[in-house]
Amino acid sequence: MAVRWSDLSSEDLRQSIVKPIRFHSQEISSALDFKLSDESPSLFPCALKQVGERLKTAILPVGAVESHGSHLALGTDSFLVDGVLKVLRDQHAVEDEVRRAVVLPTLSIGASTEHSSFCGTLTISDSTLIDLWFQVCESVRRSGLRRLIVLNGHGGQTQNVEILCRRLRFELKMFAVGLHLQRAWNANELFSESLLKYAMSPTFNKTSGLLPSASYDIHAGAIETSAMMYLMPEHVQNEKLTDHKSAYLESPICPYGDDVMFGWKTEDLNASGVVGDPTQASTEAGERLINDAVQKLMNTIEFTNNSKEPS
Repeated sequence: MAVRWSDLSSEDLRQSIVKPIRFHSQEISSALDFKLSDESPSLFPCALKQVGERLKTAILPVGAVESHGSHLALGTDSFLVDGVLKVLRDQHAVEDEVRRAVVLPTLSIGASTEHSSFCGTLTISDSTLIDLWFQVCESVRRSGLRRLIVLNGHGGQTQNVEILCRRLRFELKMFAVGLHLQRAWNANELFSESLLKYAMSPTFNKTSGLLPSASYDIHAGAIETSAMMYLMPEHVQNEKLTDHKSAYLESPICPYGDDVMFGWKTEDLNASGVVGDPTQASTEAGERLINDAVQKLMNTIEFTNNSKEPS
């Protein structure tokens, strides 16, 4: 029986290639059995011209398929994006025009070169990925939509989203907005102060004593694990939650998110491929994080719909 590549953790995949394993009551005998499909519930309507007339904004969800340690599935970044959209549809249905948008199919594989040393990571070069996104947006533009929100679940491709949005503005005369999950939720009040030490640099934001949610616990730690516990608990292996400190805990220069940074691979920060402490994760924290992201998305849709017609 086949299972989806994105559902497996890096460790599950590595073990399955060597010998059969049991995952969610399904037997896997070979990596060739895996079915690479997104099966996203969000489909772009066929009546594209009518959609363009009724709606102003399209949402392009983008994620990644990459190692998230032994406790989270490879498809975590894409699952989180789809989960936020599902909560928006299920719990926050709105009829007013200012918060309506059409959701494109999720593009699940992204640029994950920093995780390429770890089993199961699927990655596309930055230039190819940007071109892929751009060509999808060209099709959206031809269908009559000139406003776009890129809902991004992978912190390693925020710069790619920025480049895309600028290209869309200059080359296609589209108004494009990038919304990154890592910046859409507020984690500062949800976890203990000890978690703040998992920032790459303890010198970041000395004034407040707190760190922006995007600059600590950056990969498969308490934040992402909490969100997955809330949205898809079946993809969290709780018995494998362990603490993963950064190798740059005491460094005066921060590889990620500080004023001065340098190029890095995930294993430079922690050999496990995880940076953060997933043992502090909880379903309750995950619910608050996802609700933050949903509210931010709703506000972004309203902002985009009300933006000036691009020219």
